[in-house]
Amino acid sequence: MVVEKKTLSKMAAVRKALFEGVEDPSDGVAYLGELGITISKQQFSTYKSNIRRLSGKPTRPRAT
Repeated sequence: MVVEKKTLSKMAAVRKALFEGVEDPSDGVAYLGELGITISKQQFSTYKSNIRRLSGKPTRPRAT
């Protein structure tokens, strides 16, 4: 009997990192590395922006 290991997609892993409070791309890459997921800082930042955009949260603070 073969047991398949469930894996997180990169997007789901970034969501998990953001939920855990990891905001900085460098910290995010390190956090996902602990989960066995290889991702670049640019990818993390892009996924983070997409997640925030789709959730209605601002992607960056507005200039005052």
